[in-house]
Order: sequence, then C-alpha cells, then structure tokens
Amino acid sequence: MKLPSLAQMSRRERAMAITGMAVVGLVLIDRVILAPWWYHLHALERDIQTLEGEIRTQHTLLSRTGDVVGVLDEYGRYLRTAGNTETELASLIREVQALGAKSGVTLGAITPQETTLADPYQVFALEVQYEGRLQQAVHFLHLLEGSTMVFKIERATWEHEDKDVDQLQGTLRLTSAAMDPAAMPLVKPAEASAS
Repeated sequence: MKLPSLAQMSRRERAMAITGMAVVGLVLIDRVILAPWWYHLHALERDIQTLEGEIRTQHTLLSRTGDVVGVLDEYGRYLRTAGNTETELASLIREVQALGAKSGVTLGAITPQETTLADPYQVFALEVQYEGRLQQAVHFLHLLEGSTMVFKIERATWEHEDKDVDQLQGTLRLTSAAMDPAAMPLVKPAEASAS
C-alpha cells in the first residue's frame, strides 16, 4: 500500500502526519542521543562522588600520619633485622639466660635448633630446659612473652617430682623472628616523622 504524499493529504491528515513524524523524530533523538548522554552524565556524577569520597578518606588518613608513625615508633623496638645466624642465636640465648635469672628458674641446656626462612623473616629456634617452682616458671614464661626479642612459645612441657609437687622441670621450644635486611622498609618510622 502506497502512502499519499503530504500535498495530497487533507489539512487534518497533514497535521497528524507532521505531528507523528515529529514524535517519532523526538523519540529517535531521545533514544540515540539524549538517553546515552544522560546515562553518561549520571555515571560521571557517580564516579566523581566516589572519587571525592576516596579523596576525603585519603586526607583523613594523611592527617593521621603522625599517629601512625608514633605507633610504629612505639613498636619499632620489637622489629629487628637479622644478623648472621650465630650472632642472632647468641643474643637470643643471652636474653633467655637474663630472663631465667630474673625469674629465678635454673636453666639447663639451651640448644639452638634449625633456623628457617619464612620470607621476609628468618626464624630462629631454641630448645630450653629449666627447673624451678611453679610461680618462678610462670614468671619466666611471662617474661619470655613480653621480651623485646618477641619470643613465641611453640611448645611447653612441665613435669614435677613426686616428693615436691611445686618443683617443676620443663622444656620449651621458642622461636623468634627477625626481618631479612633486604625486606626492611627504606624509610624508618623516625625518618618519616621528621619529613
């Protein structure tokens, strides 16, 4: 079926045809040009809001840098770099001996165990035998847990003699980790707070 041309249509039909073409044209413009542009503007607005939120968060974090550096400085005394194995083990043994003397336990054999690598740490292990009263042994364990050498008690065994229940003989397996010098941060906390 052939549609009549605009010139052949009555005035009313022509108005309806022009109005229909205008509506179809507006719908096409809306769907092809305006809607994608509108969705793109809303997506940009959401992205801008997200990025502004991230900037606010980063500013908040930057304002807390001093607090973070202060906490790092506080815990920095627990962070140490690993020297050679013999030096590290000797310093760990000296620390265990000092803590044993402070707690009142009598230390037996202190045997170095195999050193392992757990990137970025070197983990040094000791087997420690000791003897003392229950209160001294508990104090010894407490001192080990609070040491700046950051000992981890991997295994602890206690035995007592039949005649004196309060007298204990025990064995500990201790580990202590030190950072590999290559893995240490380039800027130490004290240097970061100065800048």
